[in-house]
Amino acid sequence: RFSLAAFHNRTLYSYYLDTDYDRFTFNTTTTASVQGLTIPAENRIYTIDHADGTITVQDKTGAIPSQTIASQQRKQLITSTMARNAGFPITRQGLEWVVDFPRIEAIGTDIRMDGTYYTYKSVNTDIISSSSPGSTGSDGLPYRYIGYYYGGSNAANGTLTRTLRNNVTLTTHIPRVRMILSVKLEASLLRYSQALCERDGGKRGYAIADRSKLLEFDADAPIYNADSYVVVFPDWYESFEEPGVRIPFMEKLAWAKENDHDLYDDLASLAVTSNYLYIFNEDRLSPYFSANVSVTKEIGDLASISFYANNFLNNMGQVYSTKTGNYTSVTSYVPQFYYGLTLRLKF
Repeated sequence: RFSLAAFHNRTLYSYYLDTDYDRFTFNTTTTASVQGLTIPAENRIYTIDHADGTITVQDKTGAIPSQTIASQQRKQLITSTMARNAGFPITRQGLEWVVDFPRIEAIGTDIRMDGTYYTYKSVNTDIISSSSPGSTGSDGLPYRYIGYYYGGSNAANGTLTRTLRNNVTLTTHIPRVRMILSVKLEASLLRYSQALCERDGGKRGYAIADRSKLLEFDADAPIYNADSYVVVFPDWYESFEEPGVRIPFMEKLAWAKENDHDLYDDLASLAVTSNYLYIFNEDRLSPYFSANVSVTKEIGDLASISFYANNFLNNMGQVYSTKTGNYTSVTSYVPQFYYGLTLRLKF
């Protein structure tokens, strides 16, 4: 007997969490400003003007006139998180099959083969804002720039995966002793993945040889399987002082490099670079296997006891990754050897 199922699933407007940035202005005072007051500490009464943040100190004895504490105005971005439905689809499709072979009557054994071929692809096409509200700018004050990125503020804005798995199960019935023996061999024949950096009608990421030289890129150089760092720039940016004014990023970054080094340093922190050379290399893992065994014995009509052992061959081999060129333990992908007993009672 043979059965085959195919599926195609497309999720539109998938759920994700996004960050918004609000502008916050406040006044700060220093210890030196307070210590410089002529009003004795034990006689001070502090009041704050909630409109502009000015702190006034009064002498509760009335002997010394009120004094204003010197302050410095600070501007800072604060974050708020919102749930949104993205405008990028997620596509899942694949095949599932089951094959039952004729029973081998001489030994009472059934053979079943089942498996799946599965693909997944998602590419973020939304414009997403990002900043560094906890850091400081070139002037030592809180960072005050917001970048707007196609596909988000990561080097990769998508993922492509493909997997092919196939299993073979042998089940032997021994009626004379009321026992069932089952052995299952699980095989991963294909495990493929690749990070994506894509944009409709244009280029999103650029290959660079040096992460510190952001503008020294070759626009025609490939980024896939190229063993190079990749830089992604925001489409435009906003400053704290000009909300709603979106300035083309690349043009301003090139200008600032020649004319305003402080602005260049501030804008350069909005550029996103990959941390390692092989981020956009294809990753194919070598095939790996695992075997499970179970033995079930019926005890009268009221109970059955089962012994099971997963990965009973204790596969401790290694798999090779084409992305990194390294071997890793197969235990990252198959369960470690473990066993146990199960008792079932029938009432």
